[in-house]
Amino acid sequence: MPWLLPVAKLALLIAVLLPFLGVRQSGRILLAYYTGILLLVAFFQNMGDTESFGFAWLIGNTIVQLVVAAWCLIDVIGERTRLRRSTLRRNRLWLLLPMALAFLMPYGIAEERITPAIGSVLWNDAGVTFCMITPVVLGVLLLFPDGVDHRTLSVASFVGLLFGLVNMGVWFVLNSADWWMGVLHLPLVVIAAFGLRESRHQASADRRHRDPIGAR
Repeated sequence: MPWLLPVAKLALLIAVLLPFLGVRQSGRILLAYYTGILLLVAFFQNMGDTESFGFAWLIGNTIVQLVVAAWCLIDVIGERTRLRRSTLRRNRLWLLLPMALAFLMPYGIAEERITPAIGSVLWNDAGVTFCMITPVVLGVLLLFPDGVDHRTLSVASFVGLLFGLVNMGVWFVLNSADWWMGVLHLPLVVIAAFGLRESRHQASADRRHRDPIGAR
């Protein structure tokens, strides 16, 4: 159903804009959307028919993505992450650039190769692709970090970085003719690495807060 692709993009955009607009429960809404879309992506993006092997299912990818979805669901139910517009880190607005690249995912197919193109940015599959959705969601959490649960940020960032690095090898080494797809995965690598660093910093700060005497 191709019409679902632009709908998914629009839904993601709305969820991303809510914290900037100061909407209450925006963090919960964003992670609830992320959880829901991951439940779909974990199965449908990782299944398909191939010429060589017939039906194929990347079970490992599905399991790991479901772990992220489950952790985000726990966050949503427990209201662990609360995003407030007043906590926007303006010195991190540079994150909007890689977020936009992932969201737009400007690519096309020319002579059986993946190339830069903007013709399909409104209706391509970025809104239903783990490697494009994740840097957008992580970017929002990093722009409003003060109310983010560091465990959720850590899990999503670790898995995102893992997928990003694997794709670096695929598109820049194993299939270098389609290098542009590797470029489109750079936002995931950069933002996930930043998210992992931020989560560790937050975890360390939380430990010092809980044990101020032992931290001396």
